[in-house]
Amino acid sequence: MENKITDLKKENAGLKEKLAYLKEILDKAPCFIYINEIEKTGKEYTMRNVYLNKYAIDITGYSMEEAYELGFEYFRKVLHPDDFEVSIQSIEHLAKIADDQVFGGMYRCKPKDMDYIWQIGRSRVFKRSPDGSPKQFLNSTITLNEEIHTHNQMIELLKENSRLLNENIILKLTKRERDVLKLLAEGNSAKMISEKLNVEESTICSHRKNMLRKLNTENTASLVNFAAENGLN
Repeated sequence: MENKITDLKKENAGLKEKLAYLKEILDKAPCFIYINEIEKTGKEYTMRNVYLNKYAIDITGYSMEEAYELGFEYFRKVLHPDDFEVSIQSIEHLAKIADDQVFGGMYRCKPKDMDYIWQIGRSRVFKRSPDGSPKQFLNSTITLNEEIHTHNQMIELLKENSRLLNENIILKLTKRERDVLKLLAEGNSAKMISEKLNVEESTICSHRKNMLRKLNTENTASLVNFAAENGLN
């Protein structure tokens, strides 16, 4: 019995040492590491931070307790308004991909009493609810330091961010809408497309109207430009 107690004490000490080591890694990692949790399935506004590593706390100026208590408002405070909208779309995209896939892009973060700083991050589903919907997201982010803020690098990063956002938008289009968009980009009129797809012209017009709404644009020319920019022509 005494030997068993001794073994358990050694095992407990070993586990404590491993936990301390892992905590030190997380606290000294030169990047943001954080976990978001959605309290109610499908309701992004119930999302809150349930973990922030020390680096994230030091840079943003928000303690773990503050971030948790602020709930969804925390994201409104630390994200640029334009990037806040992108982050919501990113969550919708993450919900549709496999757990071993990652998704991310560039965004602007606002620490307390400071101007916005550029960051680039990656996210993946960390845990799921019993019904299979995403429950927690694991995120890592690095701050883009001044030494890599060259003009060309910033342009490429912005293009990548735009590409990732557009990929998410494309996912919202149905297969038939993508077919119609491709034919529009090739210079076909609604009548020509209706003949090629063997459907009513009014149906093609409905598809075009839905795509204008989903892509938040105003005319067919914008749809064609979007298709060209994203290799759909």
